[in-house]
Amino acid sequence: MKVVITGGGTGIGKYLALKFASLGEKILILGRRKEKLEEVQSKYKDNIDYLSVDIGNEEDWKKVKEYFENNNTKIKYFINSAAVIEPINKFREINKDAFDKLMNINVSGPIFLIKELIPYFIKGSRVLNISSGAAHTPIISWLPYCISKAALWMVTQCLNTELKSYGIKCGSIMPGVVDTDMQATIRSKTENEFPNVENFRNMNLASSEEVAEKIYKFLTSYEDEEFVSKDWNVREVK
Repeated sequence: MKVVITGGGTGIGKYLALKFASLGEKILILGRRKEKLEEVQSKYKDNIDYLSVDIGNEEDWKKVKEYFENNNTKIKYFINSAAVIEPINKFREINKDAFDKLMNINVSGPIFLIKELIPYFIKGSRVLNISSGAAHTPIISWLPYCISKAALWMVTQCLNTELKSYGIKCGSIMPGVVDTDMQATIRSKTENEFPNVENFRNMNLASSEEVAEKIYKFLTSYEDEEFVSKDWNVREVK
């Protein structure tokens, strides 16, 4: 049985992988940067496998499916933590290629990777999408990211309708402002690119490890009805 984590080489995905592995679970982490994946795997070599893939790339969805075909294993939890936030820029400056790349990673990847892997989910398995407050609140210069996270929240709801017959539940949780590479990218922007950048620079960041602990609890211990009921805020997890 496997726990699959996209974006498993850094941030929240990394610490979720380490949490599960520390408890003896078998993990498959996915990400674009091989060196980051290898670093996470080195902590628990017997428990963590990795695939260096881009979940926005159709050919890489097939590589993940081949892993399950070749390893005779099933999926217990699927955590979609991979996401990008760029392009961050005013509406009239958005680049179409960068917009498409973001949508492929943040929206198309979760949809079609799960679609490829449906035969390998066990009954009673769970999908968890890492959401954002940007799914529900417009933020200047974040149009692509806001759209993608709003779309992902609808993906969560649609999957709960579509996957009932497979015994798969899909949940969603907003981690808040967390110390990740994404926050470093946000804070590196100029005021011309992102007029509210100074507000973000002054925010206190939660640690990825602390947030991962709460997300783990939510994913593994909340009852089905609660798990699927809304787009949860990590601060609500007790």
